[in-house]
Amino acid sequence: MISIHSISNMYRSEQQSGRDNRSLSPVVGLILLVGIVALGSALIFVYGVSMSDEVKEQSNVEHAKLSISQVDQCISTATLSGDRGLTCDVEKYDVVDDGELEVMINDEPDCSASATLGTLSRDVDGTVFGYQAGGRFQQTESGSTVISEPDITYSRQTIDGEETMLLDISLVNVTGTADGTTVRRTGTDRADFGACVGDRPVESMTMYVNGSTFHDAWTGFLESEFGEDNVESTADSIEVSARLGQVRSADGYINVDPIVYGGLYSSKDLTVPNNDNLVVQTTTGQRDWFVTNGDLETQPNTHVDADVVATRSLQRGQGGGGNPPTITGDVYYGGTDNWQGDVETTHIPALQSVDDIPSIDSDVEAAHDRLEGSESIDGSTVTAGAYVGTHSSLDDVETIDTSDGDVHIGVTTDGWARLEDLTIVGDGRVTLSLDGGDLEFTGSTGGDDADQLWVYGTQGTGVTIADEFTGVVYKPGAGGSDVKLDDGVSVTGTVVGPLVLSGNGGSGSPSDYSITFDESLRTHALLDTSNGDVEVNIVGDEIDPSEFDAATLSVVDQQVAQDHVVENTSTIRKPLDVTFVLDRSGSMDDSCYLPVFDECLIGSSGNDPDGLRVDAAKNFIGQMNESIGDRAGVVEFDHAAEELHPLDGNFAAVNESVEANADGATNISAGIDLALDEQEYRDEENAERVIVLLSDGENDAGGSPPKETLDDMTLDQAERAAENNITIHTIGLGDEIDEDLLPVVADLTGGQYHHVDNADGLEEIFENVSQDVTDGRERVIENKDVETTVGDTEITEDEQELDPNETISLRVDAYGCDGYDPTGSTVTDDDGMDFEYVDCEERDEDSVTEVDKTTSVHDYGVYTDGDTVPQAHYLGDDKGWWQDDFEGTLQDRGLASGGTFDLESGQAIIVVQFEGGDCAPEETCEEPFGYVIYLFEGSADDELTVNPPDDHGTANTASNTYVINIVETEIGVGDD
Repeated sequence: MISIHSISNMYRSEQQSGRDNRSLSPVVGLILLVGIVALGSALIFVYGVSMSDEVKEQSNVEHAKLSISQVDQCISTATLSGDRGLTCDVEKYDVVDDGELEVMINDEPDCSASATLGTLSRDVDGTVFGYQAGGRFQQTESGSTVISEPDITYSRQTIDGEETMLLDISLVNVTGTADGTTVRRTGTDRADFGACVGDRPVESMTMYVNGSTFHDAWTGFLESEFGEDNVESTADSIEVSARLGQVRSADGYINVDPIVYGGLYSSKDLTVPNNDNLVVQTTTGQRDWFVTNGDLETQPNTHVDADVVATRSLQRGQGGGGNPPTITGDVYYGGTDNWQGDVETTHIPALQSVDDIPSIDSDVEAAHDRLEGSESIDGSTVTAGAYVGTHSSLDDVETIDTSDGDVHIGVTTDGWARLEDLTIVGDGRVTLSLDGGDLEFTGSTGGDDADQLWVYGTQGTGVTIADEFTGVVYKPGAGGSDVKLDDGVSVTGTVVGPLVLSGNGGSGSPSDYSITFDESLRTHALLDTSNGDVEVNIVGDEIDPSEFDAATLSVVDQQVAQDHVVENTSTIRKPLDVTFVLDRSGSMDDSCYLPVFDECLIGSSGNDPDGLRVDAAKNFIGQMNESIGDRAGVVEFDHAAEELHPLDGNFAAVNESVEANADGATNISAGIDLALDEQEYRDEENAERVIVLLSDGENDAGGSPPKETLDDMTLDQAERAAENNITIHTIGLGDEIDEDLLPVVADLTGGQYHHVDNADGLEEIFENVSQDVTDGRERVIENKDVETTVGDTEITEDEQELDPNETISLRVDAYGCDGYDPTGSTVTDDDGMDFEYVDCEERDEDSVTEVDKTTSVHDYGVYTDGDTVPQAHYLGDDKGWWQDDFEGTLQDRGLASGGTFDLESGQAIIVVQFEGGDCAPEETCEEPFGYVIYLFEGSADDELTVNPPDDHGTANTASNTYVINIVETEIGVGDD
């Protein structure tokens, strides 16, 4: 009686979640198929079977080889035939227990399965043939070989987009006695190994083959399948070690999304010591960011060549004497300023806010949990793989070879180590995750690229960089041990952590620190000056594309505009109230102090003895339009003011009143005061109110009151005009005018100042002012004609289909207007000035601003359900003051409520804000500013349920179900 037992040991996984709450993709599980198959059969030996002449002529060995091939096929069929039974020609074979095969998961003895290698064995003239573990073997005096391989496969496959190592074993275990040839399966037994694995990932397996007659053949087969380095063979045992599950890169053990602003970031207060020199630049030689999250103190004689940010105060240190510190570059600070160097500083609100960079202690600890059980560092050279070590073992490492793959080393001790002249070979990445202790890099450290070496550290880890270092040190957090930079250090890459510039130990001797930043490392922009469109990384960031079969993008709202002064936008302009305030002081006419008969022996020439100002004013009045309600009035002033004609639409009467009088002193405030009284008394609703002031000198009332008092009185009247939306245009005649006063009066009220050398130019000046006023130039908010494209496709309010697996690269073009279309809506700024919203009548194709990262993008954000709605006004006090808050628009669309986003699964809001340039009131800015809001919506045929990871990066039990099945099949043999 022969029994063939089939034990199928299958390890499979369902989906698990391994991403954080921003990326909802299931982490690929592990499929481990281990089949240990036992077949039971009754072998009835039949004698007297005739053989063909051809087979008889073969040698006994060749015949046996052919026979075992037929047995292999027959038993393979029997394992699939249930209890029907088959007849197999095995009468010349013995059934023997020829060793044992055992599989252990994650180096845990409690997670193991074993089976006896029940074998069909036949000895033919000293050559032993065996059917074992689904394979065929041959043993001679010179050793054993494999005729056909056992059913064991170790392979790399892509499962749900992730590289995964799989193991598949189907083991046939033959038992019974040679008393029949009928083979049938009679029963199945299954055992579950899920209890020992639980929700942990399977990352390794160890397999043992012990006591087999075909030891040498097994060794050769396993070396070819798993690699020689993974197989150890002794006289009677073979051990195989192999990694299973998802293939991790060097950074696959640590789940950190680094925040890198630039070349240097100190997560605590920092002092640049006396006489030290610090340079932070890019690989192309441009200055780059040096950020201090706290107070920055620079002591005397220091020099910093970088763009500097201090999130709190910027201080000049008091230690030592010498010259003030200098900074070559832009400086932004967030608090008090005690700076006394030679650089102009700017408050931090002008810059995008600098977020704190959180510590990564839990991430490093989780990485060490994943590395547990990995090989220990041993020797001066480390090759591809994952390792654990101590500072003492790390101290011996000289070369890390990544030619065959990445390297991750986890070090957990409180000791001290020095890595001297550490060389990285190959193109792979090296990740050091340090938890505690102190590590010093001396000599030349790193490989060819800054991205090749990443040193992650907990707050309790100390790091010192002494010489040349190529790579990244990333241990944020203000507490714990420091990251020290020694004198003469040269870093190519970036350093993030609680910095200390140790220099020469405070001796006062000069120290130099050089940071060369690889811009490919930058993850967050402060002021983005790089070229290209706005790349909004929804895919793989806030939204996981694997969740969706399709996606759309649409415009929710856009306010990209510019406030400035333009020509009148209406067919019929607003009516005008214009008051002429004309200087009639004695200097306007010729004066004679010593007349003799008809001649003047001593005298002075006046600035307008011929009264040309009268003609200029009348020409101005001639440009006004009585039919739409324009009115004009005239005031003269010397030491006092007199109204020649009130505001009136009878222009003939007004013209008749204009005179060229000249006598007395000069009191400009009196003239403006009377004109304002008239404007306010005869106020006409919706009229544009204007004063045209002409003067040929300074305030001078003969000393009482003094000039300073009169100037103050004049400025008070200008402020009064501004408060009442009355514009004053000022005209200075001659070479004794007050050019410190008249331009200020005009500027305070939104008017223009003009200077003319002599009275002959008055007519042209008055005509220019007339054209500006009567043409109806007004303040507007010009809504730009905005076009958003993704690739070659324009995005509108209608949904635009997207490929959910591609990064969204937005290009926004803001076109100027060829003609304006008034909307009828107005808005008032903080100074009381009214602006009218206007749309483009037609697009000006020749006036377009590409709103991209080169000059205009201030920031973008991607928001999902539950996130806080941002404010629209953080571009600065004078940027986008007219913008509506986001939340009102979002609430109207049902996308937000109570200050948070209210979004469905698969939805995300993209907010892009733009920063424009400064421009004078009469100019059109080259760059608009404002915002555009987009709605991203992903859809899937089947809803996916994804569980978030826990603190150790593994999913919870519900989504990380591992099942190990052991199936034992019994086969009964006999004639019944």
